[in-house]
Amino acid sequence: MGRPRKFDSNQVLDIALKHFWTEGYTAVRLDDICHEAGITKPSLYNAFGDKNALYEATLKRYEALFQARVMAALASATSAEDAIKQYLYETVSILTDPALPKGCLRVKTLAECATTHPELVRVACQQRDRSLKAVAAMLIEYSQSSEKANELAELIVVLSDGLAASTQTDQSFQSLQRTVDLAYEAVKALL
Repeated sequence: MGRPRKFDSNQVLDIALKHFWTEGYTAVRLDDICHEAGITKPSLYNAFGDKNALYEATLKRYEALFQARVMAALASATSAEDAIKQYLYETVSILTDPALPKGCLRVKTLAECATTHPELVRVACQQRDRSLKAVAAMLIEYSQSSEKANELAELIVVLSDGLAASTQTDQSFQSLQRTVDLAYEAVKALL
């Protein structure tokens, strides 16, 4: 039986999250994560596996921390219109938080790893699918047909992904908020 871990796995994942989110999968060096976390590379490998497995665990940590905030905002909605607004506003809040890296780790994963790491893209797509299902379920709850709810959910998640991509160009909170307000008005007309 191996020795018990002497580090907090979530703390290591948070460090890895910061590096992967800021630098991208390819540019990250595991030595940098180990150094910042104060652990050895063998300890990192024993806890998480190889770089792909660490990245997959990091994507799951990202979802638990940030997608959960968006889902909570969605759950607090009182109408279909409010659900859309809450989802997009919370997305903008996360995307423009100066304490966080720019963009969205899931969107970055899809862009960077599409042709080189299909297993990571699979995890990112599963996260996207959960967002789609949650938005569609909320719209169905407020009397949208299943087909229309799925179409609107796709539009809303694509818009959210586009907002995430646009933060790479230093879009301000106010600029993204105006985009959301305009999109919200357009989507409202489709309800």
